[in-house]
Amino acid sequence: ERFSLTGDITASLRSVLAEYRDLLTKMSGRTNSREITVGLMGELLFIEKLIPHLSDPLRVREEGSEDQDFHLPGSDVEVKTTSSRSKTKVSINDAYQLFPREHRPLHLCHVRMEEDASGKSICDLIEVLVSRGIDRAALMEFCARSGWSDDDEEPLKLSELGLDFYEVRAGFPRIIPDNFAGGSVPAGVGKISYNIDLNSARAFLLEGERDAILRGFCQ
Repeated sequence: ERFSLTGDITASLRSVLAEYRDLLTKMSGRTNSREITVGLMGELLFIEKLIPHLSDPLRVREEGSEDQDFHLPGSDVEVKTTSSRSKTKVSINDAYQLFPREHRPLHLCHVRMEEDASGKSICDLIEVLVSRGIDRAALMEFCARSGWSDDDEEPLKLSELGLDFYEVRAGFPRIIPDNFAGGSVPAGVGKISYNIDLNSARAFLLEGERDAILRGFCQ
C-alpha cells in the first residue's frame, strides 16, 4: 500500500526507507551511531587517564585534520576503541593516521571496553572529566566535532577492560604514504580505510605500568 503504481516508485521507496530508519532509531532510543559512541568513549577515557600527568594544556586533533587524535609533549597518540573482549581489529580511516609527523614519536592506544548496563555512558564520562577540571564548553565542542549529540533516550553504556599501547614504527602493520611511489598517496585516490588485527602487532606492544607510559607521553 506504500507504493503508487502511477507515481515515482523510486521516490516512494526512498520515503519508505527513510521512515523505516526513523522507526529503528526511535525503537532503539539512540540517535548516535554505535561507531561514533564507542570511538568517543575511548577518547574520553584516554583523557581521563591522562589528566593526572598533564602539565600543559591538552592538544587534540584540529577539525578537518587527517593526523592523530592527540599531540602530547612526548608523543602523538592515535586512539582506537573496541567494545568486545574478543575483538582485536581496529579501523584506520586515513593513510595519515599512523604516519608519524617529522621527528615525532607515534603510539596507538587500544582502549578495550565492553557493553555493560552498569557501566558509564558518554554523559557520565563528561561529568567525570568536568569534575577533574576540564572545561565543559570545550569538552562539549570536542564531542560535537566527533559527530555525537546529547539526545539519546537509552545511551550506550560501556565498562573499561584495559588500555594497550603500541609503538608505531618501521614494521608496524599499516598503510602510509611511504608505501607508495614518490612517498605520497597517488593522485585521484580518495580516503584509504582499512583494518588492523592487533594480534599481528604484538611485537610493538609497550610493556610496563600504564601510568608510567602515560607519564612518558606527557613529558
